[in-house]
Amino acid sequence: EWFVEIRQNGVIFGLEFAHPQGAKYVMRHLYENGVWAIFSTLDPRVLQYKPGLLLKPELAEEMLDRTEIAIGKAYAEVCSLSRSA
Repeated sequence: EWFVEIRQNGVIFGLEFAHPQGAKYVMRHLYENGVWAIFSTLDPRVLQYKPGLLLKPELAEEMLDRTEIAIGKAYAEVCSLSRSA
């Protein structure tokens, strides 16, 4: 329901969320965890990653772990906001 799709074009990939501003919430939580990603200006549901070509597998794995945490926190935040609205 929250995480919808993975998009990819070469080394650039995006995560699409069901919430109309979902990527903005996840982006903020990622930034707080030391990962830089940005929402698409064309579609704020999509979070874009533009990794360096020399990214080591260990760092990629760590980024995925941090992304999983950020998605969970963003989902909890959006659910909390929805309940209080």
